[in-house]
Amino acid sequence: MNRIFLATPDRDEAEWFADELNDSGRIVRTIDSLDFFVPQWESVEANVVIFMESIIQSEESFQRLITKIRDDRPGVAIMLVYHRDEDDFIRTLLDDGITCLNYMDLEPGIVEVRMLGALGVAAPVHIRQPESNGEGEKNEQVYEDDWRATDSEVVEAAVETVVDDHQNEEEHSSERAAFNLGERAREFGRHISATSIKLFSKIEEKKKQITESKKQAAIDTIRTEDYDFEPVTKGNNRRKKDRFVGGTAVIAVTGVNQGVGCTHTAIMIANYLARDNYPVLLIEANDSNDFVEIEAAYEGVVNPSTLKNPTFTIHGVRYLKAVKELNLYQHLSGNYAFIILDLGSYSTTDWYEEFLRANISIVVGSGSDWKQKDILRFFREQIHLDQSRWKLCVPMATKQTIGDIRKSLPKRKIHALPYQPDPYKADKALNAVLEDVLRLHQHQRLSVLKKKMQAYFHDN
Repeated sequence: MNRIFLATPDRDEAEWFADELNDSGRIVRTIDSLDFFVPQWESVEANVVIFMESIIQSEESFQRLITKIRDDRPGVAIMLVYHRDEDDFIRTLLDDGITCLNYMDLEPGIVEVRMLGALGVAAPVHIRQPESNGEGEKNEQVYEDDWRATDSEVVEAAVETVVDDHQNEEEHSSERAAFNLGERAREFGRHISATSIKLFSKIEEKKKQITESKKQAAIDTIRTEDYDFEPVTKGNNRRKKDRFVGGTAVIAVTGVNQGVGCTHTAIMIANYLARDNYPVLLIEANDSNDFVEIEAAYEGVVNPSTLKNPTFTIHGVRYLKAVKELNLYQHLSGNYAFIILDLGSYSTTDWYEEFLRANISIVVGSGSDWKQKDILRFFREQIHLDQSRWKLCVPMATKQTIGDIRKSLPKRKIHALPYQPDPYKADKALNAVLEDVLRLHQHQRLSVLKKKMQAYFHDN
C-alpha cells in the first residue's frame, strides 16, 4: 500500500484526494502550507508526495525543495497539480522527471493512474459490473485493458447505469449524476459512488473559477509596448522611496533558538533608527516578558509587578510589552516609521507568519561551534521558502566563524554584529553593520553617485 504525503491549502481538495486514492494508497499526512515542510516530511514514511500549485510561494525555492526530497529518498514519486498554463517552470519540472498534471485535466481515475505510472507500476485492471441482457440473464464481465500512466493511453469511458423504475427520485438523481460525470470524466470503467460525485463537484467548481480568473487576466492585460511609461515611472520611483521612509515598515527579528540575542538585537536596531529621527515602535511578540524587566531597570523599580502600563518609552523608542493578540493593523495606521517585532525563538513564537510577511526579516543565530547547527537547521527546515530577503545576523562573530557558516550556507549574506554590551549606546562599527543590514540610506548614496557620474560626463 502506497503512503502518500499531500500538500494542499484546500480542505475540499484534500478530501477528494483521500477518496480518490483510497484503493491504491493511504494519505499519511496532509499539510496546508509548506512551513517547516522538512521535519514533517522526515517524520513519516511516505513514498509519494503530491503538491498543489497553490501551496508554492517561490518557484526557485520549490525546485530546491524537490532536490532535497530526492536526495533524502531517491525512489519517491513526486506529483505537481498545476493550474497555470504550461510554461518554462512546468517544462523544467517535466524534464526533471516530475509528474505534472493540469488542474483542468482532473477527472476520477487520472490521479491514480499518473501516480502509479510515476512509481513504475501499471494501474489496476478495472472491471465493469455485469449487466442484464434484458432476458433475466447476466452478461459476462467485461475486462478493461491494462492502463498505463500516460495521457495518450487514457481512454474515454462512460458509466453504464441501470436505473430501476422503482427507485425514488433521490436515487434517480444520483444515477443521472453518475452518468453525466462518467460522460465528462476519463472514468476508466470504475464505479463512481455518491460520495465521489459530491466531492468531485467541488473540483469542477474550482475549474470554473480558474477559467474565469484566466479570462479576467486576459481582459486586464494591456500592450505595454504601445505606451510610454517613462514620465510615470520617474515620478513613481520617488514616491516609492517616500512611502518606505515616511510610511510604516515592519522589521521582524527572530532567533534560531532561545538565548541567541534576539531581544538585544531588536533593541539595537530600534535605537539605531531612533537616533536617525525615525519614530519607532518595538513590540514584544513573545512570552519572555523581558520588557517588564527592562522598564523596571530603566525606572529603578525594585518590584516590576507594580508597572502596569502596557507601553513605555526609552530614548525615543516606544516599547509595547508582551501581547496576547498581535494586531499590527492598529499600529500601521499610526505615526511610526518602523515597527520592530521581537519574535524570540522561531519555534516558540505564535506569530512566525509576521516574519514571513515583514518588509525586513532578520534571523539571529549564535556563532558558537556547538550552536551553528541551529542556524543550519533553521534554513534547512524552510528550504521551500524564498529566503533571498532574509538577513542572517551573528552577534560577536569572528571572521573565522563567518567563514565556517558560509561554507554551509554559500551565497548567503551573513552580518557579524560587533560586541556591544549596551544596546542603547551608539557605536560606529555597529552603525555600519546595521546600515548594511537595513539599507535605509542606499538610495541617498545612489543619488550622490548618479550626480557625480552626470557631472563627470558633462565635463568630458
